Amino acid sequence: ERTNETVSERDRVARAIGAIPSEANFVWLPTKTAATLAQQLANQGVIIRAFPEGVRITVTDHAEANRFLAAWNSITQ
Repeated sequence: ERTNETVSERDRVARAIGAIPSEANFVWLPTKTAATLAQQLANQGVIIRAFPEGVRITVTDHAEANRFLAAWNSITQ
């Protein structure tokens, strides 16, 4: 059951932010502004992993995905 929720939420997050679909429990978003993006989200209490070539967003459950998407929307709109 938890696996199904993770897959569903991962796919929802990927679609919402325009990321590449994944088979893992995270979403990968290529970006040249990974560090800035990670800091902006951290300022809102959402932690993602920044790499030189993009960000890794771990997805677990509905509540966590909603928190991430709310923070994402606030910094991208």
